[in-house]
Amino acid sequence: MPSPGASRRNLVKARSHCRNNRPRPEDESQIIKLLIWQSRFGPGPRPSERELARQLRVSQPYVHAVLDKLDGEGLDALSRCERRVTPHDLELARTLTPAQKWHREKNPWLYK
Repeated sequence: MPSPGASRRNLVKARSHCRNNRPRPEDESQIIKLLIWQSRFGPGPRPSERELARQLRVSQPYVHAVLDKLDGEGLDALSRCERRVTPHDLELARTLTPAQKWHREKNPWLYK
């Protein structure tokens, strides 16, 4: 049996490997939620929660929690959305810097 000090070090090491330290920006979260909700109402086959989580690179419990909010928050958000979001939008949200996002918001006609 490991010593208490070794146990603590092992626990810290295990926690550090499974935790994502990068907080998700709000715009990225909103795009992920819209993609999950669109998958439920969109045409074609519906992917499972696990498959959807894999495609969006999020956890399956997160997908399940978002789908639980579908009745209240999800339907309102989908009705307010001007266009369908795509996985490409999610990749842009994950890679653009804040300055680039600001420029896109101020000059949307340049990116259509």
